[in-house]
Amino acid sequence: MRVKALLLCVLVAVAGTLYADPGLVSRHDSLYVTTRRLALVAGSQPPPAVTPITRGELRTYAMRIDADRLSASQRSQLAALLDELSLRQTPNASVAPSVTIEGYLHLSDDADEWIYTYPHRRSLLSIPMRFQPAPVLSIEVDLDWRKNYPTYPGRETFVPDPVWNVPQDIRETEVQFPHRAMVSAGGDWWSVQMGRGVVGAGTVESGSVFLGDHVEWHEYAMASVFGRIASYRAIYIDLEAWSESITPVPDRMMFVHRVDLRPWNWLTLAYSDGFMIHDKTVELRYLNPLMFMHSWFIPDYGNSMYNFEVSVRPLPGLEIYAHIAPEQVQSAYERERGYGLTEPEGLAYLAGAQYATQIGPAWVTAGTEWVYLDPWMYIGRSVLGSFSYRRLVQAENAAPDGAKVLVEKSIGYPAGPDHYSATVYGRADFGPRLLVGASLRYGADGENTLGGDIQGLTEEQAQVRTPSGDAPEYFLHGRLSADSRLARFEPFGVPMELHAGALIDVIHIWNNDHVDGASLFDVQFSPYLSARVRPASPR
Repeated sequence: MRVKALLLCVLVAVAGTLYADPGLVSRHDSLYVTTRRLALVAGSQPPPAVTPITRGELRTYAMRIDADRLSASQRSQLAALLDELSLRQTPNASVAPSVTIEGYLHLSDDADEWIYTYPHRRSLLSIPMRFQPAPVLSIEVDLDWRKNYPTYPGRETFVPDPVWNVPQDIRETEVQFPHRAMVSAGGDWWSVQMGRGVVGAGTVESGSVFLGDHVEWHEYAMASVFGRIASYRAIYIDLEAWSESITPVPDRMMFVHRVDLRPWNWLTLAYSDGFMIHDKTVELRYLNPLMFMHSWFIPDYGNSMYNFEVSVRPLPGLEIYAHIAPEQVQSAYERERGYGLTEPEGLAYLAGAQYATQIGPAWVTAGTEWVYLDPWMYIGRSVLGSFSYRRLVQAENAAPDGAKVLVEKSIGYPAGPDHYSATVYGRADFGPRLLVGASLRYGADGENTLGGDIQGLTEEQAQVRTPSGDAPEYFLHGRLSADSRLARFEPFGVPMELHAGALIDVIHIWNNDHVDGASLFDVQFSPYLSARVRPASPR
């Protein structure tokens, strides 16, 4: 017993020398965005395409940025970034409430679906709080008062039109509370995080073909170890298993191994291996990072998928990347045996380029991205074996008496299977004063969905390619966005900011709802006004 106690004391003492801020940072957080920009223009390694990560891990990337390759203004930004990411005095707490009024207007009475969907809309009241009781531990909770899911089955709609984000009846209030709740711990080479949040792996501009961060939340746990050349992460996601045909509802989960390699500043290689499991528990063998998840593949209760990523940075500010995600690949052996001809392949490809530079006071980012997903991507032999996010919601405003609605989305790319698109985009960031952006996207959606059946197919059906069906939808989508700080003030000594902004989406769809010859044109306008508290960073 004394030996065990001594070993425990030694471990605690060693861990105490490895502290780093364990607070979590998403890919949209200004700290992550700033680190990525400065790393690209300096020719250094940008932070990984898996988030959230801890502030401590993000700081390791900021510390590797070559300041000699930055301008004087950029060196000042780097110094402020390192100061913000440094370990805070503990215990400490921060809260940054905001109140936002957001409206939703549209031009066409025939339109039945919003481009700006529910998971991304702003809450009426948001109170993100963080408490750090010790250097190694962080607790984060977002208390949101938001309207509940305005939906009919299979759609995120505005029928009946929500008009704005203000609940006008108690039934319209989202009952999931808190909206986000995370506990994290970490040091300068390790971290663990657990709770309700949003996790993404291989996520770039328009999403991830493997594990996207476009859903409302994941219930997950992630453990990470990281260094200068390599990092490893294990991710466990507990998924809802709602089904319209399977009773009782079994357990359902996803387990992921991910390895990032950074042999040189100009090159990053990454590999993710995921296993969807239902009606079983996690077994010890799944924790072995040296095994391929496909080794445990049994179609009756599981499905496996990989993602291979490469990122090359040939010039300062420029990144070129490509991802390929095989979910089911037919080998020559399988084809020769016959069953490979009727088992459809599931493949996703994504490629893009992004350039970032500073022009005067503004950071300018421009890029392009192309994505292609097979008609059978993410679809398993059973509904629960598919790589899908399924959630049963109480949508009170979907019917007079309320309705429980099954929402199903791809767990990978937001558009799901049977999709291709090409996007060009640009942004100008003038700091908190002004942020403007524009994008243009053209693509197609075939008729296959996550609910498709991959069993009993003919050879012709199995080998169909995107876009499938007699009347695939073709779309052209343009978006303008802006956010501007109107004023700064301190009522009762509380520092606050007043922001205004808007999204304008212009959409033209050919073969709308897969009806040959039908078309739809719509302009959707979503303005907002937001008052935000500016929290002080404790030191």
